[in-house]
Parts: sequence; C-alpha cells; structure tokens
Amino acid sequence: MPETSDTDFSWREFVRRNNDELVATYGNLAQRVLTFTYRSFDGCVPDPIDIDEENQALLKKTEGTLEKMGELIAACRFREAIRAAMSLAQDANRYLEEKSPWKVIKSDKQAAAVTLYVALTVISGLRTAFYPFLPFSSQKLHDYLGYEGKVEDDGWQLRFPSPGQRLLPPQPLFTKLDEEIIEQETARLGKKDNI
Repeated sequence: MPETSDTDFSWREFVRRNNDELVATYGNLAQRVLTFTYRSFDGCVPDPIDIDEENQALLKKTEGTLEKMGELIAACRFREAIRAAMSLAQDANRYLEEKSPWKVIKSDKQAAAVTLYVALTVISGLRTAFYPFLPFSSQKLHDYLGYEGKVEDDGWQLRFPSPGQRLLPPQPLFTKLDEEIIEQETARLGKKDNI
C-alpha cells in the first residue's frame, strides 16, 4: 500500500523479499530456535532462572519495537513498521550467533537455557509484531510456542513464555520460492495485458 507515493510491484522483488527476509531472516530464526529448544529441553520452554542485564537488553528492545510499531501502524507508516520488526529479527539472529547456544549447551546448559528463553521471547514478540501483516504465519508461530487461543487475544504487548510450557514440534513458517515463478507470473501478466 503506498504511503507517500505510488508503489511498483515486481515479482523479482517479491521473490527476493520472501527468500531473503521471510525465509532466511525471520523464518530461519524461528525454526532454529524452536527446533533446537524442542530437542534440547524435552519439548518445553527452558527455565532461565536468572536473566542478566546483557540478555535483558534484547528483551527491552523487543518491547520497545512493539511500542514503536504500534505508533507507526497507527500513523499508517506500514513500511517503517515492517522494517522495525525485520530489524529486531536481524538483532535476534546476531544475538544467537554471538551466544551460540548449540555450542554452549555442551559445557553450560543453564547459559544455553537463558539464551534460548530470550530468543523464544523475542520470537513471541515478533509473532505479535508481524500479525497485522502476516496473520496466518503469526498464528502458526503462536501455536508452535505452545500458546492457546488466538494471537490477537494477547493484545499489542510482549508475552513472555512460561518456563515448562510445552512447545509444538516446529515446522518452517515460510517456503522458499523458486526464481522460475518470476518468469511464469510475468508471462501471465503479459498475456492479460494483451487481452
């Protein structure tokens, strides 16, 4: 939807955004955190026991992102809102790379539990953040996190997963699109234009 000027839709950009942003950034984050947590903590949300200030910073950023997005959506600045959510997903991916819970778990399971709990909480925030734009995948993520009911029941706030909460076996949120779709859809559009 244009906000200040006309928008040009292109299948090439659609495929790129799906594959680079939804699949590689957001979807991959959710998939690897949920899968690793499910396997390493008996299908349950781990108990972080104590979340230090360094880990709290990402949780505060998640709350701040939701607050900022609420303001942007209310002002009909949808592109900026999506960019804010995607930026949070990128920060969470960097956090995971830095903390490397898949390595740390071998020597310090509690430290890995803290990292995964924080990452699950960020994913919970992203499920809310993306809901206005991606309601079906947000509901899937809601279910994978072990929440009942509907995403919108939580309102526009960060919901912290409860330690011990059962997770559902995760599945990928998004499917990578083959670049062939660009030519197929462009050809279809071209045929329609000739009619």
